[in-house]
Formats: sequence, structure tokens, C-alpha cells
Amino acid sequence: MTRIEPDEELAPTEPPQASALRRRVRVVRNRLDNLEVRRARKMMNQLRESQVDVLAIGDSMWAFTAPYDEDQRHLAAIITHDLGPEVTMHGVVGAGYNANLIDAYLGLAQRGGFRPVVIVPLTVRLVTVAWGEHPNYTYRGAVSAISQMPGDIPSWRIRKAVRPNSAADFAAYDKLEITAFGETAPIGDFRRRLKQHGEFGLDREGREKLLYAFHHGERVGPDSPYLEAVRQLGRRIASMGSPVVAYETAVPIMRGEELHGPVFRTQTLANQKAVRDAFQEGFGDSVDILRTGAIFSTEEFIDPEDASEHINAAGRRRLSELIVDATRQHL
Repeated sequence: MTRIEPDEELAPTEPPQASALRRRVRVVRNRLDNLEVRRARKMMNQLRESQVDVLAIGDSMWAFTAPYDEDQRHLAAIITHDLGPEVTMHGVVGAGYNANLIDAYLGLAQRGGFRPVVIVPLTVRLVTVAWGEHPNYTYRGAVSAISQMPGDIPSWRIRKAVRPNSAADFAAYDKLEITAFGETAPIGDFRRRLKQHGEFGLDREGREKLLYAFHHGERVGPDSPYLEAVRQLGRRIASMGSPVVAYETAVPIMRGEELHGPVFRTQTLANQKAVRDAFQEGFGDSVDILRTGAIFSTEEFIDPEDASEHINAAGRRRLSELIVDATRQHL
């Protein structure tokens, strides 16, 4: 039987009043029972209750579909369908799920004695300062809580209130400097220009070019401090003894090259290599990594103007084929 954990954030469209009420309830609930910790609880319940062949931990690329997609299935649903009814898969999916958080989830599974086939993303954007330090995507509180949980912890104890991000957190974040394609400036400067682009004389394409720089313009060298989390993720999976399907999160490289010229492709490929090398270094033994970070055309992204990794139905089907083929080899 193929399974994927349903996600309350991926609920069907509902009336505005009901949606607003749901958001208020969600905010209160997340303060008392952190969403990422809650997903750890669901993961352990699933691992304990039934044979899970595949454990997939995915970032936001797993959580989005395009309004124009005829096939509205999320990536997890496509993968589980393509794996077939004889395979059971559990997915833990969320925006900006970085190597630290993925390692925390896998560490808890390891301490519980589980070693399914593991599917994990290698996302360049999350090992840059702009996104590695973004208050919404560090998940430090959840990582700390999950990492301290023993493998035999009762499900009812997999619960933690995590302090929500404050204005002070974002103020400190905005003061951090980044260098994106040669321009060095505080993050707050980039964010203000993106939010108030008209006041800064940016037309639509000018804003898009700046957004691509903010998303993908930082250079990731072998000495980047954020790569240590990627190495640790490799070490974790190797110590689990789990077969792994690691793939690169997509970058809209063709559109980026149109906006920034050849440097965009050159730097993107170099950054992806740095992340692959870090994972390989941590894993130790030879490991195949699906080179999926630069293979998608502009037309396979939901909205190329937002510079994100979110792919549409055509892209999701193509990525699913590659992940499923690699997963079947391990099964």
C-alpha cells in the first residue's frame, strides 16, 4: 500500500471566512505544538504502526502546484503513485526544510531503529546567508527539540512550543550583508527594493533580475559554514545504513541566464557542485546524486518570475520519474 501523510497546509480551497478562522486556529496551535515537531510525531507514529519502505523529506518543491496544472497532484502523490501499491512511503514536507532539520528528523528515526530508503533534497538556496539565516527557515527551535528526543519517546511526548519569530529577529536578519553577483549590501536593502520596487525605479524585469540575484546570487564555496550541515546529513544517512536517493532542488537556470548572463549558469553549477561534494564528503562511500538542479526548462516552473524552485505538473512528472527509478533500485 502506498501512503503519504496528508498535510493540513495543503487543504482544498475554502470560503474566505473559514480560511481566516483556520489561519487563526493554526497560529495558536503552532505556538503550543510546533508544526515541525508535530510532523516528527506523525512520522514516528507511521514508522511504528506499519512497515514504511520509503521516507521522503522534501522542501517546498513538494508542496506547490500551479493553478493551471491539469494534474493537481503534489510531487509526493505522483511519486507514491509511480512507486506502485506494493510500496509504502511516508513524506515529511515543508517550506525551506534545510539539512539541519532533515538531519533532526532522520536522527529521530535512526534512534527509533528504523532504516527505510531515504529521499532527500540538496538545495543550494538553503546554504546561502540570505536563506540559511532567514528567521522563518532556520528552524532552530524545532531542530533542537527533535534532536534531543530519544528513539523510544512516547508519541504524546513528541510535542514542543517554539518561540515565534519576532520583529527583532527580522531586524537582525536585515542587517546581515550578502554579496550577490558582485553587489554587496545588507539583506534589508535587497528586501526593501524588492517590496517597494517602484520607489526604487525598478520595472518588472528589473525587479525580477534583483529577485534572481537575492535567491541565487551568492557564491557557495567549499568553506561555506552552511555546508557543514550538508556534510552532517551525509554522515547521518551513512550511519543509519539506509539506502539514499539524493537529488538537487531545481533552479530556473535558463531564465536566470537570460537576466544575468553566463555568470548565472557558471555560478549555479559551481554552487551545486559544492553542495554535492559536501554531501559526498559526509557520506563517505560513493553515492549517486541525481543531477536535477539545472535540467528543467523555464516552461517547467510554476512562475519563473518568482525565481523559486517550484515546478509545474510537467516538471513534477519528470522529477518523479527520476526519483522513482532510483528508489526502485534500492527497493
